[in-house]
Amino acid sequence: MRVNTSGGRGGPTDDAALAAYDDLAVLTEALLLVQRHYVEEVPLQKMIYGAIDGMLLGLDPNSSFLPLRSRWPNWKRRRAARSAELV
Repeated sequence: MRVNTSGGRGGPTDDAALAAYDDLAVLTEALLLVQRHYVEEVPLQKMIYGAIDGMLLGLDPNSSFLPLRSRWPNWKRRRAARSAELV
């Protein structure tokens, strides 16, 4: 089955673009599995922010996702720990 993702505005419809949605489905499935089966309840936002941070770390050890401090108060501690690993 081929899905038109263009939305009528000439957007991507090729196989590579559709494959990206398959990869997002893998991420979504992983999030759902953790929510359903992890020992403790994990806030969805924490998992999503962690996934984004991990993605950036995988690309470059000096990159990180910095959400608003009120949303993730431990970001300074985590960044300092990562900096210490680089030394």
